[in-house]
Amino acid sequence: MADDLTEDAGAARGALLSQHPADRLIRELILTERDATRSEVGRIIERMATAAFPRARPHLAKRLLEGLWAEHTTEDVYLADLRRGIQSPDARLLLYTRRGGHIAAVLAGTAQALPRCHLGAQWLPLLFVVYSADRGIIVSGYQTRVLTDIAVPEGARWLR
Repeated sequence: MADDLTEDAGAARGALLSQHPADRLIRELILTERDATRSEVGRIIERMATAAFPRARPHLAKRLLEGLWAEHTTEDVYLADLRRGIQSPDARLLLYTRRGGHIAAVLAGTAQALPRCHLGAQWLPLLFVVYSADRGIIVSGYQTRVLTDIAVPEGARWLR
């Protein structure tokens, strides 16, 4: 009986996960630790760059207070900037788990990815965008000074 409940709970959790092919791919790559092909990396980047960011407004408000984006930045501009960063030629893609969730993230050069007029007075050199493959959404996007300021967990894998 207990095994049946555990299986049912696992099946229910699986049903709640995004079933988009790229999200399933991200979870597979994390779980199997296999190398991704160039085409698979492209599919992940495309998925991230077209994903919704339901909580963009409070994230933008914080970034504006920090002076990372220009004062006139709208939610649409902020999201377009994050998408630009995800697709930046110098962007690096990594996969990891956080609190049991499957995450894809992109690290790019802020100055290379964003137009100068979008940068705030306190802009920082690196742009980091975090995507939940379980929910199929962007969950954060911010600038940082150095990679070590980001809490990337041990075992994270850089795909490019």
